[in-house]
Amino acid sequence: MSEKWLKEHENLQKLLQKANQSLSERAKYPKSSSNYNKISNQIKNQLGKIEIIINGLERDLDENNGSKLTYLEKNRRENMLNKLRTSLKQIDQGLKGDGPSQKILKI
Repeated sequence: MSEKWLKEHENLQKLLQKANQSLSERAKYPKSSSNYNKISNQIKNQLGKIEIIINGLERDLDENNGSKLTYLEKNRRENMLNKLRTSLKQIDQGLKGDGPSQKILKI
């Protein structure tokens, strides 16, 4: 699970970066344009998939509680998941607003 979990986390970081880039791209178009709406829908789909994967990683971490992970490693991974969730929320807020969130995301 360890390597797979870390690889999945890395993939999530890339997906969040891509969603954030799409949000920046969307800001170039007027709200009433078809491109704006198309990109908005793509981002919504991406965020839904990302949330499902984050939930899966969290479940894997909880189910693996008694296995090979030390307390510190489990804590580290929980912090990693919290950062992913924070990034997800920031992008979602940007999606609901007028464009990219005001904060620069550190993913």
